[in-house]
Amino acid sequence: MGCGASVNKPVAEEAIQDTDTNDAPKAAPQEATKDSETNDAPKTAAEEATKGAEANDVPKTATEEATKDAETNDAPKAWLMEKKVGVLSQGPDGTLLQEGPTEELSRVFVVFDPRILHESGKFATAVEEKVKVLDPTAADVVVLVPAACSAPQYAVSVEAGLQYLSFLPAKLPEAKVKFVLIDEYYQNPGSTLEVLAANPEKTCYTGSAAPPTQLSVFFTQEASLGYKEMGYPEDPEEGHMEIHEDAERFDMSVWSFRAFCHWAVGFGVEEGAIIEFHETLKEECKKDDVLCPACEKVADGSVSLVPKTAPTGKTVGFYAFSNLEELGRRTGCTVIQADPEGSNLIDAVRKANHIPVILLYPEDVKETSYEPFVNCITTTREAEPEMTLTVVLLNESFEAHCSNPWLVPCLNQLIENVDIGIFAVPEELPDVVNLLTIPGEHVPFAIATNSIAFPRLHFFTMGTAMGQTLEDHEIFGSAVTCGPMGSTSGLETSKFLACKKKWAAMVLQNENCEAMVERLLIQSSSTSSSTLIAPHKLLAKIVRGARDQVQPFRPERGEGEEEEEEDVAAPSWKCMWEACERNDEELIQAHGNCGDLVMEMEAYGDVFPEREEL
Repeated sequence: MGCGASVNKPVAEEAIQDTDTNDAPKAAPQEATKDSETNDAPKTAAEEATKGAEANDVPKTATEEATKDAETNDAPKAWLMEKKVGVLSQGPDGTLLQEGPTEELSRVFVVFDPRILHESGKFATAVEEKVKVLDPTAADVVVLVPAACSAPQYAVSVEAGLQYLSFLPAKLPEAKVKFVLIDEYYQNPGSTLEVLAANPEKTCYTGSAAPPTQLSVFFTQEASLGYKEMGYPEDPEEGHMEIHEDAERFDMSVWSFRAFCHWAVGFGVEEGAIIEFHETLKEECKKDDVLCPACEKVADGSVSLVPKTAPTGKTVGFYAFSNLEELGRRTGCTVIQADPEGSNLIDAVRKANHIPVILLYPEDVKETSYEPFVNCITTTREAEPEMTLTVVLLNESFEAHCSNPWLVPCLNQLIENVDIGIFAVPEELPDVVNLLTIPGEHVPFAIATNSIAFPRLHFFTMGTAMGQTLEDHEIFGSAVTCGPMGSTSGLETSKFLACKKKWAAMVLQNENCEAMVERLLIQSSSTSSSTLIAPHKLLAKIVRGARDQVQPFRPERGEGEEEEEEDVAAPSWKCMWEACERNDEELIQAHGNCGDLVMEMEAYGDVFPEREEL
């Protein structure tokens, strides 16, 4: 399907539009919801559930919501029992959720959302144990595939997820693989699987009657994305232009940089398998029974939220080294004293099911406080290498961040031992809490897989950017917003690097060749929204400014004494703390590491510099 081409609407969608008094097309689920409220049209079940939850004002965890949704829908249970079909899916912390009969199964569907990387190894092991007692050919791996027209909440982590597609099929090589559009499945999971059970010959299904465009749109060669750029001949003086008549969204925006690749490879997917499985998907998409999703019918997600990000039975726990009362007042949460040896963080991860978030003030890493901070971070990471550790770096202002020399050794630790680093001012703490604490969801992990294209580039600010004015094309990747249905970052598209040229960088495009820079995690119990962004120019200013404060230490010389060679040395701790006896090698390494980080941030400031449109 060419860029800018209209999407043929399924029959079901047309029927919906015919009953609409406005008779206006709805481009997104939130628009459909808005219009239906304006026209007093009957609300969907999901809308009614949301309204009821708001009226009771009792926030439910994602698992409770999903359980309630399943209990109100007896139809899937009935046919599962009748046909002796089991359904296996991933629950909190990689646990196996099973629906339908548990014995004498004639068939089993293993539902695999490739965006849920959290604890997927544990889930795969549990699935293998269940399936091995069956005839292997009686198992179907139902791979859920996001489409270019997916609602924002379904597009979360899509760049990483599309590289993870082959993980579970590789674990069950004899099982049949089926592809279902993610929007269709989460709207009607029971009816989708029932149709697949009744039509075993189908390898792809979306439940609509429209051309087979959306499932493969990320992997389709598009002439409208063609380009020319300077080649690199053997003779540098003999420049020539290389012409590419068409291009593929995924390859051009993500794979050519190997962006987000470390997530799939880190969880055991080989690089070659990523592209090989995409070829399989493209072949399946050519079949006649691959259909376009009914995106306008997608529910608002407030009921079946569990599979959309990274379901977990854990809760976020806030820790700090100082200012506990002030932090508790600002966040509205209980803030726990962090043990310098990291023991209570480790216990909290293992026993209290906490996802740790450390709130860090400048004095927590300064002079005598630096050693306890390092011990805590390194000990916790060594003890729990697979946890997602978030650190919020607080200072009174943006300028204060830039002028803090102790940020350099601190960042050296955060680059190596922390998954997410957020620069903020104290006034932004309520937004930080709102962002990270969706009940029942592992939000830090969802943010990480959605926003960290390369392992070292894991630093962010809130959408308010500490009150600074953002330059055009400054935000790297997409903006992740947590809030009610319909929430966005509110930022202009001109602020995103992916919108600088028509070939989006590190962000996939929709069917209209628009960079998908807005991602949403639904927080149905909240009336406000919070956004996380990676403004690479602003972040580079902070790191560069702090690095410039770290100078060589020059001892005073008496009158007539000549300056010795060691006086003009590398950065020294004594420039920050004259009484410090630490080895300067650590600070020299930190200084260099921060310099490398600035170069990496700036390297992506102008991608495709020599590329021109045809």
